[in-house]
Amino acid sequence: MSTATKKQWHDVDISGRWKLIYKYGNSIGPEAFGGKHLATYRSPFDGTKVYRRSVDNKALTGYMVDKLATDLTPDTNPDHKLLISWLICHNEVVVEGVKGLDDAIVNSKTGRKLVLRCVDYVEMADIDEEDFIDKVIGKLVQEKGGINIDKLRHILAGLNMAYSDSRFTGIAEKKALRSKLKTFTRSSIENARLVDSAIKQTENSEQLFIFKEMLKYKVIADYGGLYKFNNVPLGTSADKVAAFWSNNPEVKAEALQELAKHKK
Repeated sequence: MSTATKKQWHDVDISGRWKLIYKYGNSIGPEAFGGKHLATYRSPFDGTKVYRRSVDNKALTGYMVDKLATDLTPDTNPDHKLLISWLICHNEVVVEGVKGLDDAIVNSKTGRKLVLRCVDYVEMADIDEEDFIDKVIGKLVQEKGGINIDKLRHILAGLNMAYSDSRFTGIAEKKALRSKLKTFTRSSIENARLVDSAIKQTENSEQLFIFKEMLKYKVIADYGGLYKFNNVPLGTSADKVAAFWSNNPEVKAEALQELAKHKK
């Protein structure tokens, strides 16, 4: 029989810089903000009423948000520390920058306009993301032992991007394709992760490139969703065609020879 004690409150480390933000959503703009009162609420853990507390442990009726952005410094202001603790579990307040927040808290959120943000964590996460993006771009621009034009084409094909540029040839085309990938990488952390994955999974990217080239040069044909080579069924997707090549290397070799003839 389990004797585990049911959790009563969060265990978030309340330190550093925090900010309470009200996201206005009207057409008039921030000038129309007249304040927002956050009332007492029910605990997401046990359903009991949760009052905001003062430093001398008096129960307060709630909290009046009278600014669009309020800086909170719990390290030097005990009132702020108590307020943050109370806000974390409030159903009308979305919490940002807190790792491992209890599911009970996350699932209780019903509001979207008020955001409690741990500024230090969010800013550090932004720095970490910038560092990661810089590292991925570093892989793209590395000259010695780096990414040649063929591999650039594979990566772009793996990302479903155009992998050739008819305006250029040779080194000029390599620079143009690399510039395209760098711009794509810089645009978001999600894109940077996609590029990094494509760099690491070179075999998958190369197989998709081959698939696209064979379609382009009509070495394989699409018969209503079924790809064929010389009337041999290959599969219904790029992944299934790659699996067929893996199991039938002699057919793949024949198809590659045919592709080479078309590209001469």
